[in-house]
Amino acid sequence: MNFDNGIFQILKVDTTIRHMLEYAENNGTFFKKTNDSYWYPSLNAGIPITNKPDPIHQAIYVLHDIVHCVLPDPLPSTSEATYILTKIAGEVYSNIIADGYAVHVLNQQNVQYDFSQRKVYPMFQAVINNGTGPQEAILLLSKYILEEMFVGTGLLKIVDYVQPQDAHTVYEYFTHYDYFFSTDIVWNARNYRSFFGPNIAFYAGIINRNTHLLKNEHYFYITDDPTEVSVIIDTFEKHIRALFAGELIPKGDGILLGNLLSTYAINGNLSVYEHISMKYGHIEKEEYKQILNQLRG
Repeated sequence: MNFDNGIFQILKVDTTIRHMLEYAENNGTFFKKTNDSYWYPSLNAGIPITNKPDPIHQAIYVLHDIVHCVLPDPLPSTSEATYILTKIAGEVYSNIIADGYAVHVLNQQNVQYDFSQRKVYPMFQAVINNGTGPQEAILLLSKYILEEMFVGTGLLKIVDYVQPQDAHTVYEYFTHYDYFFSTDIVWNARNYRSFFGPNIAFYAGIINRNTHLLKNEHYFYITDDPTEVSVIIDTFEKHIRALFAGELIPKGDGILLGNLLSTYAINGNLSVYEHISMKYGHIEKEEYKQILNQLRG
């Protein structure tokens, strides 16, 4: 993908985003068409080719999925809880980086657009207007959003970082994204239980035969024990700070393990696609509550 044209050329003025784009470009990713359920049976869903109403919306949408490709991603041999928590952490950080930080960059570059209609940016703007730096706002917001979801203590901490007149932006964010994050939690639980869980020995064999790929910091470490959300947050923060500074060196193998892990589906196991049949957002509330209670311990 050429990041030197259009909106991406403007975004690359910012050092942080340029480091992320360069890392994704040099480490490897892939594009694909989408439908209602575009989960891909590797580590990452890839970058979906989906048309959006205008170039800015399109660029932010694509950037969101590019960011997924530069963040830690869980190996399928992790515990179910670790797998789900890490997937949701990736979603939250991508959400704040693309729809918050990147929109802030465009606004700073005087791009003419009604950014008030974005659902993340008003909260992001409220935090930085109250004195928090943009990079720190990424880490702060992502941390407390995850704490709110899995511990129940994050929302009011974010409110403390904005002026009283801007508190509504925080509540509006959670009201809007609760729908999407609850769906993601159920979606990833179903993915793990329907595919990764029953085929864990198959994946463990692939991983054990390709241990050199595990040296890539993109892949989340292997553990059979549930990982606390605070540990996952610390892992993401360390990784993202290194991305901010341009300290991560791409090894060029970012999608190789993903391709290996997809061999099972490529060789004819179509059920890997068939089992993900729910339309985005259509979940059973009781199923969601049960999964969330398990994650919260």
